[in-house]
Amino acid sequence: MRSATLSLSDLPRKFGRYVLLRRVAKGGMGEVMLATTLGLEGAERPLIIKTIRTEHKTDKSFNARFLDEARVQAQLEHAGVAQVLEATTDEESQEPYVVVEFVDGRSLGDVRARSLTTGQRIEWHEAVAIAQLSAEALSHVHERHDAQNRPLSIVHRDLSPQNLMVSYGGDVKIIDFGTARGENRRCHTVSGVVFAKPGYVAPEVANGNPGDYRVDLYALGVMLWELCAGRRFLQGEASDHMAAVSKNERNLPAIAELCGAPRALDDTIARLTAFDRDARYAKTKVAARDLASLLGSAPALAGGDRGVRPRVSALMQRLFEGESAKNRREFLRLVGEARKIFQAGKTPHAPTPRAALAMKQEQEGLVAGTRYRIVREIGRGSGTVVVEAEHMDLGRKAAVKIAEAPSASAETHARLMREARILSALDVPGVVRVLDVGETADGRPFAVLELCEGETLESRVRRSDGLSVHEALGVAERLLTVLSRLHERGVVHRDIKPANVVLGDGGSITVVDFGIALAKSELLLSLADLDTPAPKGNAVTVFGTPEYMAPEQAARPHEVDARADIYGVGAILYEMLTGRLPFVGASAVAILEAKSQGNPEAPSERAPAREIPTDIDAICLRALSRHPALRYASAEEMRAAISLAMTAPAKRRTRRRRIGYAAIASAMTCALGLTAALAARYPDEVKRTTGLELPWASETPAAVAEAPRAPQAATDAPTQAQPEATPAPTATAEAAALPSSEAPSPTDLASANAELQPPEDALASRAHETEPASADAVTPKAEKKKPRRAEKKSEGRKKSGKRKSKARKSDDSN
Repeated sequence: MRSATLSLSDLPRKFGRYVLLRRVAKGGMGEVMLATTLGLEGAERPLIIKTIRTEHKTDKSFNARFLDEARVQAQLEHAGVAQVLEATTDEESQEPYVVVEFVDGRSLGDVRARSLTTGQRIEWHEAVAIAQLSAEALSHVHERHDAQNRPLSIVHRDLSPQNLMVSYGGDVKIIDFGTARGENRRCHTVSGVVFAKPGYVAPEVANGNPGDYRVDLYALGVMLWELCAGRRFLQGEASDHMAAVSKNERNLPAIAELCGAPRALDDTIARLTAFDRDARYAKTKVAARDLASLLGSAPALAGGDRGVRPRVSALMQRLFEGESAKNRREFLRLVGEARKIFQAGKTPHAPTPRAALAMKQEQEGLVAGTRYRIVREIGRGSGTVVVEAEHMDLGRKAAVKIAEAPSASAETHARLMREARILSALDVPGVVRVLDVGETADGRPFAVLELCEGETLESRVRRSDGLSVHEALGVAERLLTVLSRLHERGVVHRDIKPANVVLGDGGSITVVDFGIALAKSELLLSLADLDTPAPKGNAVTVFGTPEYMAPEQAARPHEVDARADIYGVGAILYEMLTGRLPFVGASAVAILEAKSQGNPEAPSERAPAREIPTDIDAICLRALSRHPALRYASAEEMRAAISLAMTAPAKRRTRRRRIGYAAIASAMTCALGLTAALAARYPDEVKRTTGLELPWASETPAAVAEAPRAPQAATDAPTQAQPEATPAPTATAEAAALPSSEAPSPTDLASANAELQPPEDALASRAHETEPASADAVTPKAEKKKPRRAEKKSEGRKKSGKRKSKARKSDDSN
């Protein structure tokens, strides 16, 4: 192999089993090249190959840092980190190189520059969306553990706009871990040497402290501020800037008001970039959560979407309209020229005889012609086998899908090629990624796929005989979200079933096995090779799994669209809810015939013990309608219906709770009113039974009339003076006080009583005198209290004298 330092006239050229197509970037340490493999025609996938420049290949420090970058980055498996596919040393030149996934997009530095040159401002919510996706990726980087569950303690240490790639589809990926620190590195940066870019260096690093994961948070905060402000934070000389930062003399000013963002944006940036690193976020995932909460107050996109990635994608489409398709066309042109030059349809292999190499590598447990060692078999399909394999140099595991035998049918080759081509053109969260394709040393096609950790939905359903209603709806909702993204890109899976859905940690969903997927979009390469070939003669070719496939997949395969996947989701939801399939039969033909003739039994009737709500029945049966026009028009529509059904029980509980609270409050009000009325009417009974004297009892006229007046303090409020109700004197009462020897006869008492009764006009006059003549009659009770007592004593003495006088007169008459 020739030197990795190339002139443009050297391209395209072979590089091991790869073909270098054009230079992407050239730096002081190495070069970045766009490359591909020339294995299966039409399955070519763009790759990035990084090499060390010739003048540095003998420098052990450069070589060590170069290999350490691959070693660190290979341990990271996150959609926000560019994946390392291979890292090794060329046998001929002994030069190391690394193969990394290609990101179809631009660096954040290019995004910012395009915004400035075109005058299209980056809105605050678009900047926050980019920062939020970056924070999610950093959280994975900072908290990653090895196979023994030991923390790797990886810190990027050179986070900058040049090391963040923003894809046209809305993803943000971290690249370039050349200066990263991690426990699995073989060498470390020399103490005191700062490799990060000056404008993003944290204060502790500027002071000579290597820092920890919080230096990445500082850089993230600076980049977020720059996107919102539309300018660089670093002004003037880099050395002066770093000196000011190290002394806490240069901090980021508030920006929220200037860009129309909520004030919480300033708080988040201040916490990311605090001079005291202990004042920064203690966990990167907390920073990601706070950034996501900021987007809650952001305006919706034109179509009503409020997602994070759609915001980034909308920004990229606005700044780089049409460039994704342009890049794809350019890549295909370069591949076509390379094929013409080399006149080879297969990836070059080592010069050893193919058969001998294949036998040797199979004995060593390798996938022949690759660097993957087989760990175990995962599963088998129609003419293919999927194995878990580990890359010998990277120590990274992947899923390798291989044709079972070199004599595999042309259909098997076509299915593998179809799957590789579709997946190579897709970059959708929740869809398995293809990492490499080619042919083994014995001529079998293979595809290296992302290894999905977790268990299949099929295993989960069988293990518990179905799922709870809430869990089943959650799985269906997330699955429909992934399918909605696929359908937007013109891809129909056609084999949605539990075995092709992987449940990961945290409830994530990954859809696998695109062997019979159908591409409807011209953006996904040539359509002719992807469409299902028409069966010859009267033969009937069925694509899919009968238990889950839509009826039209067998009857009218060329009319299949996204609604076939919706039918599959309906069958999966039915099985998760009931633990049974919607249709069963002795054969595939019997199952398909039953589907074409009627609808299944409602889930609530099939499994009455599970108490499935009727609105869930309606969702299932609509998705399983035998007529596509009666199903949901899109995966998004069905997802929205499920989301509404998931919130319905909570809304019903809230409504019932409010009605109950209102009833209780009404009953309490009635009870209190009745209690007050009874207390006012019978104050003595209340006081006797409870020991309480209610304040309103003394203010009720009825209570005053029936109860004796209680003494009142001098501080009581003034009330209208009322005259004492003095009972009329009777002879009987006076005689009771005399000795028995002096007691009068009954006849005398009757006549005396008649004499003592006042006339009616006197009573009326007396009642008139008790009414107050004017406001002057109203005096405080405290002022009337003592005079009343004196009057009572005086009246008592007068009555006593009268009684004695009348008694003497009676004695005289007798």
